[in-house]
Amino acid sequence: MSVSIVTLINGDHIICDLQEMFDDEEKTRGIGFAFKLPYVMTTEDVDGQDVAVRFDVWNPYSVDKLYQVPYERVVCVSAPQPDLENLYREKTGLVRSPDDSGDLLHPEVLRG
Repeated sequence: MSVSIVTLINGDHIICDLQEMFDDEEKTRGIGFAFKLPYVMTTEDVDGQDVAVRFDVWNPYSVDKLYQVPYERVVCVSAPQPDLENLYREKTGLVRSPDDSGDLLHPEVLRG
C-alpha cells in the first residue's frame, strides 16, 4: 500500500491508496493505476501558514472502493505530507499491519 496524492489532467488532487496495474500475461508492462479509497482534496481556508484541507469522496455515486485509471489521466504522483497522510488514514480507517507491510486492514470508508 502506498498512500499518494495523484494530480489528474482535470486538475483534481486525489489522495488514495495507489497501486500500479500491469498486463495480465507477462506482468511487465504497466497499464495504469488502481485507486483504493480515493478522496478529492480541496483547500477550504488559507490563514498564514495554515491550510485547511477538505476530503470529499471521489465518486459519491458509486459503491466501489477501487477504481482503475489509465496513465493518460494522471499528470503527477507525489507523497503526502505526514499530517495529511495521517488525516487520510484516520478518515478511511486505513492502518498499517503490525509488520508494517501496509496491508489494508479496515477498508470501510466513514460515511457522513
